[in-house]
Formats: sequence, C-alpha cells, structure tokens
Amino acid sequence: MSELEITGTVFQQVNTIGPRFEVKAVKRFRAGLRGELLLPGDPDFDTARRVVNGAIDKTPALIVRCVGVADGRWSQCGWQRCL
Repeated sequence: MSELEITGTVFQQVNTIGPRFEVKAVKRFRAGLRGELLLPGDPDFDTARRVVNGAIDKTPALIVRCVGVADGRWSQCGWQRCL
C-alpha cells in the first residue's frame, strides 16, 4: 500500500510512482479544479487507481476526477504553472 507523508512543505510519496510535490504547488493545482484531486492516502484513492486489468498495479502521484473539459485541460497544462 502506498502512503503519503507530509514533511515540512513537501508531500513525500512512499512506494509510489512520481516525484515529491511541494504542498503549495498541490494547493494551487487543486484550486484550479472544479473536480476532485486525490492523493495517496485519501479515502477513495485506492479505488480510483484500480484499472480493469488486475495484473496492473500502479500507484500514480495524483488522480484528478474531472468535472468538465476545463478540468481536463487544467490537468494537462495547469500543473506546470503551479510548480
């Protein structure tokens, strides 16, 4: 299982795919979404990360549940603006 540790101002992912994220960057990214942003350790994260093929067990750094096209565009382009 993956866990999320918060150390100072950095989200540190343990046993997950992806880099470390500054808390400020995650908050700015979340503010640009209408949908939900899930991080490892959130209650719905493990359910959301499952795919149909049970042989695949990947843990993404973040999961975005888009509410519209704007969320999809923000998820693709907005993250880099938040860093």
